Amino acid sequence: MLAAGSIVGILFSLIALESGSVWNSALVHGVWNLAVVGGIWQIGTAANPEAIFSFVLDNTSFWISGGEFGIEASVLSVGIYLAFSVLAALRMKKKAAV
Repeated sequence: MLAAGSIVGILFSLIALESGSVWNSALVHGVWNLAVVGGIWQIGTAANPEAIFSFVLDNTSFWISGGEFGIEASVLSVGIYLAFSVLAALRMKKKAAV
């Protein structure tokens, strides 16, 4: 969970740096929270009848499901956060070189 939170924090920071506004990071974070916490979209090891879209994982491994915390802390999610962070950093580097 610490790795997931740290890497997504870095991603949000890069979004703010690239866009020049912390509000873009807040918007991305807010949309995510609305979708996941607001019950629109749920991914987990059990169905959520309150969610509009619910995807049930067949695998209960912590590495895939994120364990008690949820999919946001899975290795898959951490990899996606890291990939987008690298893309944002490369974009910033290219922009600075021009």
